Amino acid sequence: TKAISLDIRSGPLELVTAELYPWIASLEGLRHQLQDIKRVQGQIDVSALKFSGTIDNPLEGKYTATGKVQDLSIETTLFPSTISFARGGVTVNPQQLSFTQLHTATQDAAIVLTGNIKGFPQQLNRVTLTLDGDMGPKSVKWLADKLELPETYAIRSPLGISGAQISWQPQSTVSFKGTVAVDKGPKIIADVGYQQKLLQVRQLTIKDQYSDANLVFDIKNDQNDFRFSGKLQEETLQNLFIKNPVSGGQLQGNLGVIVPRNRTTRIVAEGKLTGENVPIPLPSGDNVDINQITLQADGSDIRAD
Repeated sequence: TKAISLDIRSGPLELVTAELYPWIASLEGLRHQLQDIKRVQGQIDVSALKFSGTIDNPLEGKYTATGKVQDLSIETTLFPSTISFARGGVTVNPQQLSFTQLHTATQDAAIVLTGNIKGFPQQLNRVTLTLDGDMGPKSVKWLADKLELPETYAIRSPLGISGAQISWQPQSTVSFKGTVAVDKGPKIIADVGYQQKLLQVRQLTIKDQYSDANLVFDIKNDQNDFRFSGKLQEETLQNLFIKNPVSGGQLQGNLGVIVPRNRTTRIVAEGKLTGENVPIPLPSGDNVDINQITLQADGSDIRAD
């Protein structure tokens, strides 16, 4: 039997998703890709729609749709609670799903999103987002689990997030750049990445009533870079990390160290650093604990007490 072909050009129209989605999810070309989405309710106001393809395999066709969501809600196995979209602009084509000023809410989060999901809905290959809003404990834990971040780096919540940029690729790279304010804790300005168990802290500024510190902790394949300036107190870390073995700890000074992976190349360092009860968290979940230390460095001349 020859497949039925469609060629649609539409102006403005309203789509009632509670009636439309079950039919879309039943189509052979979309059934597998949408199996994790159990229910969709709400309205999409489409301003322009173009489609050219067959009705039995719409993903192989050419399509573009642009519109706005109105009180849309989605129940999915990918997230533990219903996701609500109060309003926002949406564009979809065979390459990606894009959205602008999408006001999103769950049981303990309220976030405004702008960005795109490439490969949607067939095979996600990159997610790029900018976001502002608040996240509660359940949403923070879900995000950390999805990004496969070690428990060592788990931070307290709720969180206030502003000007954040997130990039994610499956089984590859996760990066975050933005400002995070921890409830009853410090304000953090971060530019970090996590790839194949390598943590890249390109910038991390931590500031509260106890501390004002800037850190770089960049683990690479060829070398490890560490830089610290300012003062970091125990009280700040206690208010930041869920798991924190520090007791009476502090770090103060201005020091930069480059540790090559190649043992034939010398370590280079500059500055001075003093510390007490300093734990260094590792991605494995272990810690290297330093009870007391004073470092002074000038090039390859490093003195430690």
